[in-house]
Amino acid sequence: MTNKDLLISIVVFGTNADELDKVISHMNLNLIQISYDLIVIDNKGDKKTEKYCLNQGILYLKTFKNLGFGAGHNLASKHFNFSHRIQLILNPDVLISGENIFDAFNYIDQNKSVSLLSPKLLNEDGSIQYICRFLPSPISLIKRFFSKVFNLKTNTLEDKLNLAKDHIEVPSIHGACFFVRSSNLKLIKGFDEKYFLYVEDIDLCRELSEYGSIIYLPSCFAIHGHQRGSYKKLNLLKSHLRSFIYYFNKWGFVFDNKRKIANSAAIKKCNSI
Repeated sequence: MTNKDLLISIVVFGTNADELDKVISHMNLNLIQISYDLIVIDNKGDKKTEKYCLNQGILYLKTFKNLGFGAGHNLASKHFNFSHRIQLILNPDVLISGENIFDAFNYIDQNKSVSLLSPKLLNEDGSIQYICRFLPSPISLIKRFFSKVFNLKTNTLEDKLNLAKDHIEVPSIHGACFFVRSSNLKLIKGFDEKYFLYVEDIDLCRELSEYGSIIYLPSCFAIHGHQRGSYKKLNLLKSHLRSFIYYFNKWGFVFDNKRKIANSAAIKKCNSI
């Protein structure tokens, strides 16, 4: 248990210790004006990562098997019994400054109707990553896959969400840098651990939306070295497909009224941008 403001959890699997150091150093946590805990969950058990964390005084938990992304972050939450006000769920390839952490934390902390928010994510060249998404249907998923493979035009309405200049409520966001209200995360018992890899972020947004808004906050930003591995490697593509099959079994392949409501509300916002 803790009375601290923020839990920063990073789940790694084979991440180079130098890369992890780059992520943590970029946050410059010594200057951050909120109390925090930082925890690294290692799904592989790398000796260099363990040594790095020990030398830096970073809490390190080794799982001895690959639990997956969501289960790894759940382990971090449960270690502290969801007792922080906010949890920052951070990918080990995301660079976010302490200033942006502070601003994003204050936004969600002060706006009690918000369950989850993500800052704007940028590629290393400064271009915007399109992380805001409508809730998927089987048809939209097929269209998205072929648009990525053949570099076709994407959903222009969805694009508008990502180009918003001010904060905006969205149906779901890619989960590389999530600030989540811990009390709401506890209500849903964290990530659904039946997802091993992929789609757990969409599912989390859906679960948390029952308790508050899902917000995209473009006034804050982070740099994300994102690579779409599932479009390049067959095994990752299979994992992606398995996750979507589970997702549609859970929420509905065809009949999904909440999807229609959330997407319709997002379309109205797009038309007003």
